[in-house]
Amino acid sequence: MAIKTYPLPEGECQNTLYEIFIDGKRVQAHSARVSLMPFNRHWPGHQRTMDQTEVIPFVSFDMDEKAHVRVISQKAFKNAIVRPSSKKITPVCSGREIEFDIEKTGQYSLELDGVYGALQIFANPFSNYSVFENDPDTLYFGPGIHDAGTINMHSGQTVYIHEEAVVYGEIHATDAENIRILGRGILDHGKIDAKEGAINSGKNTEEVVDPFRPSPMYFTYCKNILIEGITIRDPAFLALRPIACENVEIDNVKIIGCWRYNSDGIDFINTIHGRARNCYVRSFDDSLCLKGFYFLNQGEMFHNGKAYPVMDDVMYENCVVWNDWGKALEVGVDLCAMEIKNCAFKNCDIIHCCGGAYMDISNIDYAHVHNIVFEDIRAEYDPVIQRPTLQKSDEDTYFIDHESRYRPYLILLTVDYSIYSHGGTVRGKIENVRFKDIQTTSDIMPPSLTHGFDEEHGVKNVTIENLTINGEKQTDLKKAGFTIGEYAEDIRLI
Repeated sequence: MAIKTYPLPEGECQNTLYEIFIDGKRVQAHSARVSLMPFNRHWPGHQRTMDQTEVIPFVSFDMDEKAHVRVISQKAFKNAIVRPSSKKITPVCSGREIEFDIEKTGQYSLELDGVYGALQIFANPFSNYSVFENDPDTLYFGPGIHDAGTINMHSGQTVYIHEEAVVYGEIHATDAENIRILGRGILDHGKIDAKEGAINSGKNTEEVVDPFRPSPMYFTYCKNILIEGITIRDPAFLALRPIACENVEIDNVKIIGCWRYNSDGIDFINTIHGRARNCYVRSFDDSLCLKGFYFLNQGEMFHNGKAYPVMDDVMYENCVVWNDWGKALEVGVDLCAMEIKNCAFKNCDIIHCCGGAYMDISNIDYAHVHNIVFEDIRAEYDPVIQRPTLQKSDEDTYFIDHESRYRPYLILLTVDYSIYSHGGTVRGKIENVRFKDIQTTSDIMPPSLTHGFDEEHGVKNVTIENLTINGEKQTDLKKAGFTIGEYAEDIRLI
């Protein structure tokens, strides 16, 4: 089969920043609006202005053997890079043309003279779905543009989005089992805003708190969920959030177009047995995140007489992350759960991070966080990284510093109190965390920090095994940029 490309549906605007050819076939590019600067804000009742954003192209196709990519840029350039760097793709350039081969399925970023205007390339495996348009349990969205609004799924249902389809809307489910969301098409959240949350909460737009802000995919108290292949574009809030769910599998999902305030990527919340594999996230807040349920007063989470106090056995694996604000791989910051345990981030590439940390556990609530693994993580630092800044009013502006030497934390482990604790007085703790085979590239040694809250709520038993900076193995915590603060014990670099 080799390569399968698909045209844009009628009505979808083609991005013409580049001419793109896959194995000689011209491919049309979609557009996605992304953040231009790390200038985020607590929800003010309206979205940020367009001058804080840019529009970039992305393409999607299927492959089962090597694909040759040829790109012609509208503008002249000096340097071309294909990320993740771990894929070891060296583009060949001639004038305004760039050529390279993609050996394996995955997600790639072609960047000319820096991060702006980057072309995102999604190379999917061929699909073999058992989906039938006339099946009464299938919501089938064929080629074209669809205004679906809110899709409320029930047990046993499938939502299928064809590769030549764009569905404007959101997908929700509560108390459902055995549901599937499949396809190579796009779920676009751009026609949904926080006013929907205002309606649902009975409040005005300015008073909407985070639990009522809408997400493109939002599941509560569900079992046996499969989400495979689709692209989520322009989320108004957290893009994909399973809350108190069990047996969730997310595979080859691409999240792009995150420019609106606090538009996270994939957030598992008090979920048991969850997997997110082979995914791409470019987010404007936390990218791949484990959270405890959001409470205003650190209460417990009950539904139909059952408590959901634990996150257990959740893993992110083989993912590519571009973080425009927040944390790339994170446990936290909201951790209203009794336990967050037996969770892992493995074999992931962080190709950019303009936020606070590449790998992070920030415990500002009462959870006992333990048995967490970060393994085989590749962290790429840009020569110039803009400092994340909170916008405090509409009049505030962001200053882009072209000489910035800011570096986000490589590793950040803290037990603390913050405004996101919402007045809660009970603190948690962090124990038994392992970092293994962490590869970092940076022209400046990035900082790392650990500290606890008090003697009973600290950070304990952290092992960092085989940490390399620019290929050099680190053996001394201080020389490797670590600051060990109060109430942090047994922090070992081996």
